[in-house]
Amino acid sequence: MQLIDIAHNLIDERERLGYSRKNFAAQVNKTDESLRLYETGKANMSAEFLAAAAQLGVDVQFVLTGVKSENLHMVAQKFENELNQALNENHGGIQFNAEVSGSPVVGNNNTVNQVTGTQNNITTQKHITKTVVEISPDDNRIDEEQKATLLDLVNKIVAKEQEVKRKPKTHRAVWSSLNAHCQVSTYKLIAKDDFEKAKMFLRKWLGNLNNTATSKRNNPTAYRNNQYSTIHVKIKELGLEEWYRDTLKSKFGVDSSTELDEVEMKKLVTMVNGKYNREKKKLGK
Repeated sequence: MQLIDIAHNLIDERERLGYSRKNFAAQVNKTDESLRLYETGKANMSAEFLAAAAQLGVDVQFVLTGVKSENLHMVAQKFENELNQALNENHGGIQFNAEVSGSPVVGNNNTVNQVTGTQNNITTQKHITKTVVEISPDDNRIDEEQKATLLDLVNKIVAKEQEVKRKPKTHRAVWSSLNAHCQVSTYKLIAKDDFEKAKMFLRKWLGNLNNTATSKRNNPTAYRNNQYSTIHVKIKELGLEEWYRDTLKSKFGVDSSTELDEVEMKKLVTMVNGKYNREKKKLGK
């Protein structure tokens, strides 16, 4: 599995247990920034972190392999015991009792590395063998860089949801909406041809959140900048650039939306939304 997949699994487990990122970080004795790096796939998770997470009820096997453990409590305890024993004996590497393709999940210098291999058999501590349906590499699906782009947008949406909504959407809810929009069971199956569609969906979601009254009140400059961004996303999606330039010139006598005052900007947003919705209707989208 790639780091970005492990990061996604960690978020799923944290949210399953009902922890916010801040609370979870405090419970596992990590800074908010360290946890953010783990959850965005930008840093390897330390063995100590995974042991602490396991004690909170996190399914570490699922985080590392994507396979749910049928004996979660025993896995957590065994993980903790093996870690403590290895640390007490000053071992340079820590080997945990889960295998993928005959390659163990190994922590060198207390850092858990990625699992590699193609065989789909995973053995748990009870010697229960499970078959994992892995997603094999496919040139027609989004690559790791594109996955990272979508993950970054999802993280921004969740953060903004928590800032402006009384009942904010979770990571799981946002991913579920994206998967439904792209008609896939998991974002990993999104076709490369649909990457822009997926990115546009998330950017519009983020733009709508940024355009709420709460965002405007808290940060007027950011609110204005996000109005620009939302307009240009819609214009680009349907190829309305020429109409947009003509509208700025004929209706407002300017070459750029940055020259508009607040009242004019509000009017422009209404016009763009109206044009966008009419064109979408014509296209049957």
